[in-house]
Amino acid sequence: MLVSEKAAVDYLISRYLLKQLLAKGLITHEEFERIDAENKKSFARQPTIACHTAQAELSYPIIG
Repeated sequence: MLVSEKAAVDYLISRYLLKQLLAKGLITHEEFERIDAENKKSFARQPTIACHTAQAELSYPIIG
C-alpha cells in the first residue's frame, strides 16, 4: 500500500469519527468543518512512497 493510499483511508476514518461526534452533539458543525479542514491539510502532506508491511491489520472501535 502506498502511504498516500493509507493517508486517504486514515482521512476517511477521521471524517467518519468526526461525523459520529457531530451526531452525538459533542462538537458543533463549525468545529466539524474546522477540524475536517485541518485533517485534509495534514493527511495531504504525507509523501507518496511505498509502504511495505508483512501484514496490515486495522482495528477500529465502534462508537455507539
